[in-house]
Amino acid sequence: MGSRTDWCLSLKSNVIEVPSNYLEYVTSNYQKEYIPYASLEKALALIGMDAAVFKKESSNEPEMDLDDIFEEFES
Repeated sequence: MGSRTDWCLSLKSNVIEVPSNYLEYVTSNYQKEYIPYASLEKALALIGMDAAVFKKESSNEPEMDLDDIFEEFES
């Protein structure tokens, strides 16, 4: 995905710059079921996009938020 220097958050101007392949990276990770829909929503909200366009048909498996997964490891 590139180095962390590709990401820039400027608090003075409220500008968020992400790598040019960010959208492809995030959506492909969702399509391959590497991340849940909740995480896709958060990732796309960062760049002002609605995740509903990419939402798959519902499955029988419950979705877990990425924050919930990390919270389990921290306990």
